[in-house]
Amino acid sequence: MLTIFLDFQHPVLLITKSCLVEHDIDLLAELSAAQSCLVSVSVTTLDASLKRILEPRAASGRALVETIRKRADAATPVTVMAAPMIPKIKDHGLEDTFGAAREAGARICGYIMLQLPMEVAPLFKTWLLQHFSERANHVMSIVQQSRAGRDYVSTLHQRMRGSGLFFDLLKQRFELISRRLSFENDDRWEHDCSCFRADGPHISLF
Repeated sequence: MLTIFLDFQHPVLLITKSCLVEHDIDLLAELSAAQSCLVSVSVTTLDASLKRILEPRAASGRALVETIRKRADAATPVTVMAAPMIPKIKDHGLEDTFGAAREAGARICGYIMLQLPMEVAPLFKTWLLQHFSERANHVMSIVQQSRAGRDYVSTLHQRMRGSGLFFDLLKQRFELISRRLSFENDDRWEHDCSCFRADGPHISLF
């Protein structure tokens, strides 16, 4: 896929929790040279013990920071994402995570609030009771306060962020961290679509 994107200079945004993106450093560097690529690495936490509970099959936070470093060294713009932000569980250590990513070369940072659509909600609640039973009610109370009293709100911008006191405080905290670490969040990075080549016949989608 990346080879085809490169052939046609098609803009690419990659979002990953894996270090496998390192295998495509050369291709991504070529795409980046034409301002056609942005890599977003989601770093859950730098706390190894918490990571094993949250994402036992994902790469470690430290390994993902090194992936950011390799991507940045290859002159590829890199975003670090903190996702999902789980109240009273994953909101600790945000400064350390973003600090390590910035030092490794991440240019932009972002976050996404916990989302519990449909079947995900009961699965999450079971997991929460299993690993954090002493704070499960508190966590779900904050989640619902941030989701208009529900487990989930499907509205586009609301589902990615949230509302209420916890979200407002998290947003302020994020903005302070971003300014202190000199992330480039205020300078919107955009793909250059001017080099896209639409050669050959095309199949109509409609």
